Amino acid sequence: MGPWEWKEARYFGASLAAIAIGTAPGYYTPGTDADTDARVLLLRDYLKDGLQRQNLHNRVWGLWASTKVEGILTKAERKKLIDQLLDQQHDDGGWSLPALGTWVRSDGTAQESESDGYATGLVLHVLQIAGVPKDEVKIAEGLDWLKSNQSATGAWRGISVNKKRDPASHPGKFMSDAATAFAVLALSH
Repeated sequence: MGPWEWKEARYFGASLAAIAIGTAPGYYTPGTDADTDARVLLLRDYLKDGLQRQNLHNRVWGLWASTKVEGILTKAERKKLIDQLLDQQHDDGGWSLPALGTWVRSDGTAQESESDGYATGLVLHVLQIAGVPKDEVKIAEGLDWLKSNQSATGAWRGISVNKKRDPASHPGKFMSDAATAFAVLALSH
């Protein structure tokens, strides 16, 4: 169940742990506890060493983690990844989740290729956290895509990479919930 519940999602989970470590106020201060320092270094090294083997979706999460735990990416690696993400932007200003990985749908249907709220919101949120300014042309175009693709219900469309789903079903709404959360985060910078 991509993108979060498959064997390759271990990297996503480790990235999420690094984001939490670097975000929670007062949780981790380097140099105050040797055992915690050692564990964070193990996590950092896992993320650093595994990044290049990941699909682009997981690398987005690795980029976010690198803004919270030092040493995951060098400045040059960060720039290269940012450029790779910007290169995936569609002409309409958005991004699509299937373009960030190599998922195969279990029902045999083709992956959807149009821009979606989850990929667009996630990528824009992380790029802005990584220091790409919102007035940079590609970021501004992506934010415009989000502003013009919010539904009348207030949600953004997300798609399943696992199988074609009815957007009104509970599983169909799950990706739209994630899309809406990341769209709001991206627009909140």
